[in-house]
Amino acid sequence: MKSKAPTFTAKIDINLAGKLQKDLEDQGFAIKSLPYAVFSAQKNGITCVLYESGSLVVQGKNKDEFIEFYLEPEILKSFKYTHPESLVSMTPRIGVDEAGKGDFFGPLCIAGLYADEPGIKKLISLNVRDSKKIADRSILDIAEILKQNFKISVVRIFPEKYNELYLKFKNLNSLLAWGHSTVIEQLVEKTKCREVIIDQFANKSVVEYAVKRKKLEL
Repeated sequence: MKSKAPTFTAKIDINLAGKLQKDLEDQGFAIKSLPYAVFSAQKNGITCVLYESGSLVVQGKNKDEFIEFYLEPEILKSFKYTHPESLVSMTPRIGVDEAGKGDFFGPLCIAGLYADEPGIKKLISLNVRDSKKIADRSILDIAEILKQNFKISVVRIFPEKYNELYLKFKNLNSLLAWGHSTVIEQLVEKTKCREVIIDQFANKSVVEYAVKRKKLEL
């Protein structure tokens, strides 16, 4: 399994402290005292500390296997760490968002992507998330992968066109709704998918009106 973040933290029921400590002792962990902690346990590149607050912190190069084969099934009773896809709906869907509405020189861009179950799993494996949390170089690399592997649609509105459309719509949200509905229309035609998620930028009735004008049934 691919190594993840260097530190894993979870909140557990403090009443599980006795079971956890005994299990770790049985597995050969050395138990030590630590300020503000119930105990600290160490073994073969794994450090496990249970604090009095119930916070459990696990570190070390071998922590992933320890979490996957012991901590999740025996203590946490969930598999959010080793199988993050279990938290995400696998329903095929279209996702749409915009960028650049606050930029003076660049274009306003509205982009959409369609993902089915294999696609959603690929997005998870790529660790796709809020672009503000991804380095610029990584964004460019991920973008190339998405363009090669997914059905996408992008509406780019450069300043001159933006001014023209703004005069027509008289309102930024109405302009954005037009852009979103255009992207949705293009992806529905490509995929026949009717499930759409939009990052809300206005009252939903604004987008619903734009979608209705394009005679889309979502």
